[in-house]
Amino acid sequence: MQHNALVGRLITQPVVVVKDDTRFCRFTVAELRKRSGNQTKIEFTAFDAVASHIADKCLVGDTVSINFTITNAVYESDGVNHHGYRFQATLVEFVAAGKQRREQESLRNGQGR
Repeated sequence: MQHNALVGRLITQPVVVVKDDTRFCRFTVAELRKRSGNQTKIEFTAFDAVASHIADKCLVGDTVSINFTITNAVYESDGVNHHGYRFQATLVEFVAAGKQRREQESLRNGQGR
């Protein structure tokens, strides 16, 4: 079994969607470090409890740790076969607050006045 992990900053807000009795969310994470001036950005899909957890607990800008699997994505469109990969989050953990969360906490504590 494969094991992949990434720590990065959440750059899109996860929102849970229900389609055909399946609960899921999509979100993108940018790796914290840059290599040769490039930053890896990966779109993840999470299902069920993992989807609910990240949508409820994490905000854009937060640093998160993600365990994930990679699967083949093969689909046909207009008679053409397309091949790629899907990144499925199996565990998402909050690591550190981003700017949006810090601002919200500051306002809640009365420091944003």
